[in-house]
Amino acid sequence: MLPNELLNEILEELSPSELKNIVLASRHLWLLARPFLFSKLCMEPYAYDEDISNHMDDPDDDVCHPLVLPSADRIAAFVAKLGFFLSPAIAPHVRVLHIIAGEQTSNCVEFDEDPGTNVHELCDLLFSAVDRFVNLRKFVAHGIMFTVPALARLARLRGPLELKLSAFSFYSALGDAWVDSVRALDLHIPVSALHIGDLEEEAHLWLTLYVCDPEVLQKVHWRVNTPITGLDALVHMYSTVLPHVHSLELQVPSMTVLSRTGWSNLQQTLPGLQVLGIRSLEEYYHNEDEPLELEFLATQTALAYLRELDTNSLSSADILCAAPTIDTLRLERRYLPPDGVLSRLKNMSAHGTITTLALELCDGDHPTWAGILAHFPHLQTLEWTVSLQGARWQEVPVFLSELPAILPPSLKRLTVSYSQPCLYGSEPEEEEMAFPEDNQASLPEASELRTRLLERCPGLESISLQAQSWRVEWRQLTGIFR
Repeated sequence: MLPNELLNEILEELSPSELKNIVLASRHLWLLARPFLFSKLCMEPYAYDEDISNHMDDPDDDVCHPLVLPSADRIAAFVAKLGFFLSPAIAPHVRVLHIIAGEQTSNCVEFDEDPGTNVHELCDLLFSAVDRFVNLRKFVAHGIMFTVPALARLARLRGPLELKLSAFSFYSALGDAWVDSVRALDLHIPVSALHIGDLEEEAHLWLTLYVCDPEVLQKVHWRVNTPITGLDALVHMYSTVLPHVHSLELQVPSMTVLSRTGWSNLQQTLPGLQVLGIRSLEEYYHNEDEPLELEFLATQTALAYLRELDTNSLSSADILCAAPTIDTLRLERRYLPPDGVLSRLKNMSAHGTITTLALELCDGDHPTWAGILAHFPHLQTLEWTVSLQGARWQEVPVFLSELPAILPPSLKRLTVSYSQPCLYGSEPEEEEMAFPEDNQASLPEASELRTRLLERCPGLESISLQAQSWRVEWRQLTGIFR
């Protein structure tokens, strides 16, 4: 018989259907597999009404919404499943709770005279017992409307939790009374990592931040689909400071969703931010030859502890001007034009504090690349991806021979790779991906290239150069391989 430690490693890799077969083999395997089999609980306390118009006399009424109770047979199945997972033998194994609204249905339970109360019956039943899951570490909710009792129960959890919310909202039928109740209860949910997406109202972001425990929350990821204005009355009424949040990642449809007031509010709420990521979906598919001029990013900052900026937008690179403490810059996008990067950097002073630089550039030439690296004189780590069009593969040997001359002498770790770009939705032909055979002979010898690199950067500890099948790897302790 294999030792339990090894069996646990195996069980951790099995799918739920495979685990179901394993537990039938023996009582010993049943006891071992139980924590893995029941680690995730998925519940559907709501359904989407197929014909919302039947229940929406006034489209502008906040009480009306497409969430309804599921059909009677699904209610019975919900209650039975919940009862099983709440049993003392099963509840301690639940580590992930996933709550979603079910499929559309026209066979829903009819509303009574107070639809706002009736529709949340199953959800409140689930939340009333959620503290029985004593080892819960991750809570995921999609399409859910949170009531005050639900938030109060979440605040009783031991934590810390990873909280992932999408397409959610807060129950607002009570109007200001709902918000007053949340404030009076002083709810603090023990969330360490918060993921938010698909919000219809900006106010729900600020309310979510308000109910998170400020002593526990450390990471925030926000997939933005509404403008960040910071003007909503709730922002000012329920403003909070989260001093221990060190990482914020914003995924925006375009940089236009940022505003001066919204940016100011984010900084005041997260004053201890050390890592900032801004990803613009628009920039994945379009060149940013003329990036937006968001001057407030370059002039308005209260981020005294910011150390790392990770972005695919040249517009957000202006934050470098207002955050002199940054030591890591990741500027990566499939079709980022080197000329645009150099033009942006020319408007800034040299960044002597940056020691780690990750760049993903499309084409370019030796003077442009040299101009970009000149702005970072104290680099210690360089991760550089260059996308070359097929006809430009012949330039790789020339670039490699000229590479040492443009590197900062302080460099310790160098990674350079060449890739073949393809248009979105298409794949390059096989012959286009191959490195030209007639260029193989002109590639520099690995030992010669290493010698020149070490002469330029005597502190180099590792070198990794790759162009399709051609590769050089070198470590200070292990030698060189080609």
